[in-house]
Amino acid sequence: MRVLVSTLVLAIATTASASLMDDFESYGTTGDMQAAWGAAGLGSLDTVVGNPGQSMFHPGGTQNTRLLDTPLTEAAGQPIVWEFDLFEQFPLGNKRITATLDKVAFGWLELGLYNNLVEPVGGGTVDGYGMRILGHGGEQWVSFPNDPVSRTGWHHFKATITADNILFEVWLTEGMNPGGGTSPAEYSSYTSTAHDGTGLTWDEVKIGGPSNLSSANGGAHFDNMSVTQIPEPATIALLLIGGAATMRRRR
Repeated sequence: MRVLVSTLVLAIATTASASLMDDFESYGTTGDMQAAWGAAGLGSLDTVVGNPGQSMFHPGGTQNTRLLDTPLTEAAGQPIVWEFDLFEQFPLGNKRITATLDKVAFGWLELGLYNNLVEPVGGGTVDGYGMRILGHGGEQWVSFPNDPVSRTGWHHFKATITADNILFEVWLTEGMNPGGGTSPAEYSSYTSTAHDGTGLTWDEVKIGGPSNLSSANGGAHFDNMSVTQIPEPATIALLLIGGAATMRRRR
């Protein structure tokens, strides 16, 4: 029975189509990393600060760019999931440092730190963790609701892109610990319904200053960058049925 359960779990886990998965562990030097992420950007390999192991440190300014292994096209019932970890060492405010999921021809999504965000709940302008949708019926710089307080540590950012909306999420450092929950001190989310992305194809990921802007109070570390697409439920169901049938034959 345990073998059957493990097989079904593995079937679910392998249904996602990964177009990028980078934990920065395969690089020996910054030059090695630049072979994948481009030499024009200001990012460097950090062999000490990672989650765990190594990461890219970027001070802001010119972005490093990596093409997806396979461009991913949005389709009904097949969400695209983009996620990564960000380490903020000195939460001083006035930072402009993000990761970007880009459609080369036009338009992109951004997640990270910015110094001029609209607070969607309380109103006004804040400085901290936020997101932007550009070029697809989107929204300019919006903070996560209730303006989560910047703090030292690793934070996990995630965007789930569907044909109807985008769910942006951030787990702050406390929420990444074992047993972490979804209290305001640990987690925040924002759903944008302005997105009109059916059929859009995403091509590349960038790390650095948004639009290559500098960051007055320093940069951030990035790790565990991934972009995947989840097949429609019918495909998953067929894989699970196939896995179960295989196990029955083996018994």
